[in-house]
Amino acid sequence: METVLKVDGLTKIYNNGRGVRNISFEVYKGEVFGFLGPNGAGKTTVMKSITGLNTFKTGRVEILGFDLKSQFEKALGKVGAIIETADLYEYMSAYYNLKIATRFYKNMEIYGIDEILDIVKLTEFKKEKVSKFSLGMKQRLALALALISKPELVILDEPTNGLDIEGTVAMRNLIIELATTKGITFFISSHLVHEIELMCNRVAIINNGLLINNGENIKIIKEKYASLEDFYMNEVKGIRGEI
Repeated sequence: METVLKVDGLTKIYNNGRGVRNISFEVYKGEVFGFLGPNGAGKTTVMKSITGLNTFKTGRVEILGFDLKSQFEKALGKVGAIIETADLYEYMSAYYNLKIATRFYKNMEIYGIDEILDIVKLTEFKKEKVSKFSLGMKQRLALALALISKPELVILDEPTNGLDIEGTVAMRNLIIELATTKGITFFISSHLVHEIELMCNRVAIINNGLLINNGENIKIIKEKYASLEDFYMNEVKGIRGEI
């Protein structure tokens, strides 16, 4: 299996003593990899470190074989990411939000915008102001922003958070479809165990800044446990020493 993302011994500690320690895992081409943990566990810290938004002194990150520190532009050249929330120009249309984003990339042709809008199923709303969009539509536009450079790796922070049932299902199905039909690799954080179970191929669990496991196959987990939730509770109980 081709490794798209490799994190080895990543440690990032803030001045208040919180952070993440010795995080290691690998993500393979074309899979949807889940990064599961409660709020405050360190998920966003890891994602910001992977995308260069955080500096870290200990550990190594490789993306598509390029070292993040020494080959920064090459490492992130084929990465799309939405971390925390996407900054959308709500007074502009969906089309012009994407058109502005194309200015940050070399050799980006305008025809690609319509292609991306079609992928995220916003074509019929392309001329509407984003201020009129539902939360689910805004989330799909955010995904379009992550896809505009035609990346090989997409990093999404809580992509279904706050969505209603229909919006959640639509986002989940879209991510699975893109991974299956276009071979895009997704690294997705969430505190929603059910969503990770339905969406992802493998899962790593983080709790209190420490990695409990580094990428278990969800199908194998469900052969041993009734659900991913049961597996999660068992793993967390193990590190806490509970009986």
